[in-house]
Amino acid sequence: MRKIVFVISFLAIFGFLFNFNLPNAKAITVEELQARIAEIQALIAKLQQQLAQIQKEAPVTEIKEEVPAWCHDFYQDLAEGDKGNEVKALQIALQKDGVYKKPITGYFGPLTLTAVMNFQVKYPEDVLAPWGLIKGTGYVGRTTRAKLNELYGCKKVVEKFITVTSPNGGKGWEQGEIETITWRSNKVERVEISLLDYSSEEPKYIPVRCIEDPLATNVYAPSGRCNWLIHNLKEGNKYKISIKESLLGIPSIISDESDNYFSIIPPVEKSLTVISPNGGEIWKMGNTYRIEWKTKGLTDEHGVYIFVYAYDVNKNRIYEKGQPQNIVERIPATREYYDWKIPLNFDEEFEISPTYYRLFIRVTIGLKELPILDSSDDYFRIVK
Repeated sequence: MRKIVFVISFLAIFGFLFNFNLPNAKAITVEELQARIAEIQALIAKLQQQLAQIQKEAPVTEIKEEVPAWCHDFYQDLAEGDKGNEVKALQIALQKDGVYKKPITGYFGPLTLTAVMNFQVKYPEDVLAPWGLIKGTGYVGRTTRAKLNELYGCKKVVEKFITVTSPNGGKGWEQGEIETITWRSNKVERVEISLLDYSSEEPKYIPVRCIEDPLATNVYAPSGRCNWLIHNLKEGNKYKISIKESLLGIPSIISDESDNYFSIIPPVEKSLTVISPNGGEIWKMGNTYRIEWKTKGLTDEHGVYIFVYAYDVNKNRIYEKGQPQNIVERIPATREYYDWKIPLNFDEEFEISPTYYRLFIRVTIGLKELPILDSSDDYFRIVK
């Protein structure tokens, strides 16, 4: 606005100078004309000063056309020898990062390998430290992809997801045991499960088959669990579980793996020994008594259920009228005791009134009964 006012004022001055009529102009003396010119020159100088001040206060801003930033989401592991669009995107990202200065070819050759190694060393805390490495490997795995996505990813919102919940690190799973792999997912129909062996520089994928359907190559994702018999695997402490969306041979970007390593260990000897009652005790109905046992090799994942068998005076088995006389189910095995209040008229639950009893404790894991069982060494009595 100030510029417009200045221009109008400037034009008005010259209009004033040149628009007087000819007769009047002839009547003006030389001295008067020189005075008029000097007056106009002073006004022009003043206007020039005002223009300079306007330009200083409001400099002209150069308008630049915005170019959309390049981005790419890296979901595929890459290694030397790979080729295609994913490798092209990798080379572009490395070029933008300043570690790759060669042509974009789409082939993962020695030059790209060196650039990846330099990229990994450039960001060691994010890329190398999680693996305990100090040198770049050149393999574009999970942490390398994460850093590439942090710097050059498009940060798309993906509604689909898979999250491994167990094993998620720190556990020791034994050879010969059945363990349960669990996960959460959204809008995923079927998944493929693999054991990842990170004991070497490049991880090795080993297919996992669930005992529910050992011939299937994929699992119904919403079930969120897979019971896995661990066998014929080498012992080690650098294993993870990987779960990927299965799309009938079409690669999918939806996947997850354990956050930390877990171990596969040799079979551990497991046992349970009943301590009390162990024979000769006389317990009274209506009272509370402590059942005790000792465990070896069991963990908090193991449970027990406790039950009794009844016998007549000749120590022949007496059967229950209805359900087996389970005292308690699914308490932690490592607790090693249970306070049992014996029901009044407990003997009426059997076909005839028993004379003797023996107590049994069986180990379970989840809903599965394990072949770990012990009982009282001798008979004890429960009386009114």
